[in-house]
Amino acid sequence: QLGSVGLSKVGSPTINASYEYSFYMMALRHGARVIVADLIGLGMPGHHTYVNHIEEAHALLDAARSGLELAHAPKDAPIGFAGYSQGGGASLSAAEYAERYAPDLNVAGTYAGAPPTDLPETMRSIDGSAIAHVLGYAINGFSERSPEFRDAVLAELNPRGIDFLRSAATSCTGDSVLMWGFTNTRMLTRTGESLSEIVERKPVVKETLERQNLGKAVPNAPVMMASSPSDDLISHDQVRRTAGAYCSMGGTIDFVAAPGTATIPRTGIDHAVPLYLEMPVGLQYLFDRFEGKPAPTNCTA
Repeated sequence: QLGSVGLSKVGSPTINASYEYSFYMMALRHGARVIVADLIGLGMPGHHTYVNHIEEAHALLDAARSGLELAHAPKDAPIGFAGYSQGGGASLSAAEYAERYAPDLNVAGTYAGAPPTDLPETMRSIDGSAIAHVLGYAINGFSERSPEFRDAVLAELNPRGIDFLRSAATSCTGDSVLMWGFTNTRMLTRTGESLSEIVERKPVVKETLERQNLGKAVPNAPVMMASSPSDDLISHDQVRRTAGAYCSMGGTIDFVAAPGTATIPRTGIDHAVPLYLEMPVGLQYLFDRFEGKPAPTNCTA
């Protein structure tokens, strides 16, 4: 599961930059079939299920089934998942849910780059960053699915906080950076608390987010997980902890401390750069799994 970014003013035409197109082409040239899942709520009515790992897993596994059918491929043809950031979380969730939701699929492996595996921790990291507005994407998605979650959050927001959510419903990433970049969520609440502090105070909100955390079930195929120690949005520690959890359950995990940069904190640059350094490595990892080569692992007994 890969991605793109739109740049537009709300209500005007959007220019969509498919910044991962080269990776699709790399996979195609290697002979793979490429399926780019749009996930639930993109191109359809309703809010996008941003970082809703359960729904993302189902979307990717359904897309894999549909892709095999469309290609008239054998049902046991090997498949793999690859993604970065939200896409990394979606790919990792597909790997984790494959055994339960789609045991009929022959998953050869997964590459997950900088996956947000712990949503409360990710919320703290993103607050005040260039992409702080994506918190609104997530809140809108969870609110549409849980009236209790919605009511608990809305009760804590001031008028600016309500505007934050309303604009998130119709914004692309570029819009969000321009309009709400570096917003501190303390400016959005009635009490002056951050959204993370409200999460800790509101059990229904915390439980909703923690239900999406990964590392609860072992993937049924090898996984490469990559994270840069200098990532300024998705903490390296949370990815490493999740890799350790999979290892403790007997998973075949190759955890990679990806090369990165240390530039201007909170801008997302140090989160974005490793995408271009590591995605080719992740795709090669998948090609090796398709070819039946032994999967590397740095899990320790």
